Amino acid sequence: VALAVLAAGIGGCVLAVYSLSEWKLRRPHEAPLVPLQVASGPDLSEGERMARIVGCWDGCHGRRGEGGHEEIKGIVRHTAPTLSQVVPLYSDAELARLIRYGVKRDGRSAAGMNSYSLWALGDQDLANIIAHLRRQPVLPPVERALQLTWRGRVALVTGAWKASAEQVDRSRPQWGNLPQTTPVERGRYLASVT
Repeated sequence: VALAVLAAGIGGCVLAVYSLSEWKLRRPHEAPLVPLQVASGPDLSEGERMARIVGCWDGCHGRRGEGGHEEIKGIVRHTAPTLSQVVPLYSDAELARLIRYGVKRDGRSAAGMNSYSLWALGDQDLANIIAHLRRQPVLPPVERALQLTWRGRVALVTGAWKASAEQVDRSRPQWGNLPQTTPVERGRYLASVT
């Protein structure tokens, strides 16, 4: 009897961790959908430079946006999608929300997106990056995958690891929309989004 009670208790814990972790991955997040406020048209060369700085290129999404794989050892392994396959599905405002808040079109959190640092991006830089990405040739899609380990599920439930949308501290300044007239202000901004 004691063994059956123990097994039932363990089974209940396993089910609870699995259910809660799935809920955290799938639950909707509130984030505003606001058009970018830019002073001038997009600068494509600056968009390419900033895409490299923030990791759209030469980072999570591969060398040129072809898709890549990211891993937190023992927690999660996931695919960063081919940008030319997903960027056309989003409006500029939806892309800005995804980048800054980690919230996808359907309201769910992106997995593994570094929105906690991209939150500080200024509207002009975001517009430049988006325009640059929209001008790229269509590349074949990578196979999408999200592999969350049991340890990762426990970390998600306990808050030791969080979905992208939960990592964004909305109380932090958006340095990119504040004055950058001195080298210190520009450096602070670049350091905050890198």
